[in-house]
Amino acid sequence: MYNRLTDFYLEEPGSEALREAHIQDGVVLTPNPQAHALYADKRNLALFSDALRMSALGVPDATQKVLLEHVPHTEVVMPEDAQRLWEGRRSLFFKPVAGFGSRAAYRGDKLTKRVWGEILAGEYVAQALVAPGERKVNADGAGQTMKFDMRAYTYEGSVIWLAARLYQGQTTNFRTVDGGFAPVYSGPMVSAFSAPLPSGVSSDDSGQMGKPICGC
Repeated sequence: MYNRLTDFYLEEPGSEALREAHIQDGVVLTPNPQAHALYADKRNLALFSDALRMSALGVPDATQKVLLEHVPHTEVVMPEDAQRLWEGRRSLFFKPVAGFGSRAAYRGDKLTKRVWGEILAGEYVAQALVAPGERKVNADGAGQTMKFDMRAYTYEGSVIWLAARLYQGQTTNFRTVDGGFAPVYSGPMVSAFSAPLPSGVSSDDSGQMGKPICGC
């Protein structure tokens, strides 16, 4: 069974039957609570950006090097750190530990006091803000700059597929005209501004494909 619920730990009353079936090994569930805890709980990012903790756990030096170079510094939001985090919020991004689809995720420079109170009362991580990559696309003959992120889909330690998400705004979304998922083609590196990209279909809330990302 492919779990499309956002109750990742099967804690809601409506998930009771599924939770019991999972406990009794009566169903093969993906993602299951253990898989989510291992691979999707954002508190793991705090570990992956902490050299001292990884060393104490015996993480190999080569693995540490890769994680420390590529995982932005992350920490779990604790009430005792509220003042420090609030003062440094403009360089931080706040994410719920079990969040999905950019819901309830906030750039620190956009925070209000009300939302900050919700973050402190909830379970959040604070991550160093990293500016997204940008591509200039030739949408309807008028070039415009889109932010993008890259998604690597893996199985048993191997990357089996790459995709990109083109968007404008604070977080990834399917509302941006000419945005949405876009294919990724391997090839020689080219400037994001050197040539118009092939046209694609516009995205909408159903998640159609956006403009291709080339030379990435």
